[in-house]
Amino acid sequence: MTEAEIRDALGAVERALKHAMDAERCAKHGLKDEQDGSAHQAWQSASKVVRELDGLEAKLRRCLAIVGCHRS
Repeated sequence: MTEAEIRDALGAVERALKHAMDAERCAKHGLKDEQDGSAHQAWQSASKVVRELDGLEAKLRRCLAIVGCHRS
């Protein structure tokens, strides 16, 4: 991957992570009014997505750093 491709992917992951964190926050807020367990399930799913995107973001940042080192 080129540096530009990594930066594009990183930008997409950062935007997706923001949306996932918003969804996680909304689902957590819904836990207060939970009646049937669906809010808890939504919160768990959103939390998993946040963790996975966070890990992907970290990997892309490492790739970007490696590409930067090879360029210098």
